[in-house]
Amino acid sequence: MFADADDIASVLHYLVARATARLAGSGRTRKAPQLITGLMASADGPMTDDMRPALDERRELVEARADATLDAATADNESWIMALGSAPRDPRKVATWRRHARTVAAYRDCYGITEDSPLGPMPESTVQKIDHVRARVAVEQGQAVTSLSASGSAP
Repeated sequence: MFADADDIASVLHYLVARATARLAGSGRTRKAPQLITGLMASADGPMTDDMRPALDERRELVEARADATLDAATADNESWIMALGSAPRDPRKVATWRRHARTVAAYRDCYGITEDSPLGPMPESTVQKIDHVRARVAVEQGQAVTSLSASGSAP
């Protein structure tokens, strides 16, 4: 597969992006996983009765941390948050922008990124590469919401 590739990283990037961009129900009958903060798969399979509350609590804590990270970055006008564009004024678009920005905040927090760019250096581990693709898509979608708001267009 890689024998004739000039840039193996580009081939891998394409394959990961294609695999994570499939719509639920395409190909196999398996649905796309529900993602906590746009990154982590939610544990929704069969489990004991005492596990569900524990996992729900963990989900809430992860989401609260991502929200707090995003709120602090917004309040401090951090460079990475500015790269996503400022939150739209239209209340209907704010939730969409925050969802994308929160994914980036969670990615940065999870991997200890402190650089000014939203996603920091290129990842090395396979798991981080997958999360990087998801976070990059979130950056682009956050920018798109901001661009649509600035131009007055509907999404």
